[in-house]
Amino acid sequence: MKKSLRILSLILSIVMSFSLFAACDGGKETGNETNVITKVSNSSRVDLYNFEQWKPDFSCIKLGEHFGVVRRNKDKQYCKSGDYSAKLLPIGGHIDPETPVVWFPTFSAAWDFDYQDFSYVDYVSVWMYNANDVDKDVIIGLVSKYTKHEVTTRLQGQTFTLKANDWTLVKYAIDFGAMTIGSDVDRDDMINIQGIYMEFETAVSPDADDAPVFYADDITLIYKETINGFDSPLSFDPNAETKYLIDFEKVWHNNIFYIKQVDPLSAPTQKVVKGADVGVQPTTGSRILQFKFPLLRKVDGYTTKWHYLKMPQQMMRAFWK
Repeated sequence: MKKSLRILSLILSIVMSFSLFAACDGGKETGNETNVITKVSNSSRVDLYNFEQWKPDFSCIKLGEHFGVVRRNKDKQYCKSGDYSAKLLPIGGHIDPETPVVWFPTFSAAWDFDYQDFSYVDYVSVWMYNANDVDKDVIIGLVSKYTKHEVTTRLQGQTFTLKANDWTLVKYAIDFGAMTIGSDVDRDDMINIQGIYMEFETAVSPDADDAPVFYADDITLIYKETINGFDSPLSFDPNAETKYLIDFEKVWHNNIFYIKQVDPLSAPTQKVVKGADVGVQPTTGSRILQFKFPLLRKVDGYTTKWHYLKMPQQMMRAFWK
């Protein structure tokens, strides 16, 4: 019976995924519905998704391949404001390793809103609740291109730690200069940002009933008066006696390295931490890069898995230049 329910759940997830795909991209109304949206919008702020309406808020959500499940939550304990929030159950790919990604479009012809131009966006804010007993990380970033269903180009984002069983106000600062280190981005991308993505760790189990639980509410764009630029934060002193490639002291250092995993169960995790918090004295400054590797026994059937630690080519070229 449980197997039958899982198959039914999978079918419903696929149907929902295609429904979400269609609902936000069409340019015409269907039936007798009127495209009415309630978004607070002024010169300094846009209330992009508050999840109080099924349309367009939930109907526009897009799921990456193998993401998992998104549900409409009405439990007020997990609503930062209003009556509803988005319940996120990220799973990710196991047979085909893929981290779970969900994203929220900035444009809809069907629902007549367009906030793709990020020339003056200062930061993106979102309230997130981590309904797990341990702290969890989430990467927030921008989608620059959306070519077809589940196929996107994501710009380098930023990692945020969500406290266990608590609300966290995430403020993702828009810094196109820092993005150029790990992504190909130009002025055309800046004025055509397709959406805001959230990337989570791959869950241990592929079963939605065992997935970690998060809630998101009030995704907001905050604007400023000065235009964004592309000034790279990279700077190396050619005359320094000791030349450091990276010292992990700056915020944008948090997301320089990328782990390409081949198996979610044995994949390491990485995080920039304060040395004092983990009892390690850094060689310089106060922050270091921490890796955690799961220990798996070979007698249980686990074999050697090679995971790949990558650094952007742009950074290496600037360093050697």
